[in-house]
Amino acid sequence: MDGYLKLILNREEKMIAIHKNEAHYKGIRFCARAVAKEDDCYNRSMLCLNITDTKVEATDGHRLHEYTPEKKNDLPMPGVYKILQNNLRFISLERDNDPPSFPNTSVVWPEYEGVSSIPDFGKDISADYSRLIRMLDGNVTFNFEYLADVEEELDLYFITSDKPVVLERGCYRALIMPRKM
Repeated sequence: MDGYLKLILNREEKMIAIHKNEAHYKGIRFCARAVAKEDDCYNRSMLCLNITDTKVEATDGHRLHEYTPEKKNDLPMPGVYKILQNNLRFISLERDNDPPSFPNTSVVWPEYEGVSSIPDFGKDISADYSRLIRMLDGNVTFNFEYLADVEEELDLYFITSDKPVVLERGCYRALIMPRKM
């Protein structure tokens, strides 16, 4: 009973520390990579993680990372969270008392079922990127840093040059918007 009560109290707390050996550390850290940098931000919601009952997500307006774990019961309490500290040992989050409206991210995911993915070249992300760039029209590109930031071995789905690239495997999903040159 004590452990159950502690879990409820932790979900209610405003500040949360998630250590590297805890269940959702890797997924939350994956999403944290898509949070905007202060000087690049034009919308306060893009400086935060959005945690719902079922997923964690973050976007900087150019990319979107989403983590949807199989076991959702121990996700932090739903809300918009600022990242206080993010390192290899733990992530520290603070729930925003006056949360900004987080964008409806479900509308930006393109239909990509049945689209063949670019073969996984393993750890050599530059080979994936080179293959993707060769498939594009001459006036569109993708930010290599965003692709490298994903860090997970995900399947890359390319639809057309004017659509975002989708990377997905298991409970991890990322979307990278094309850039016009």
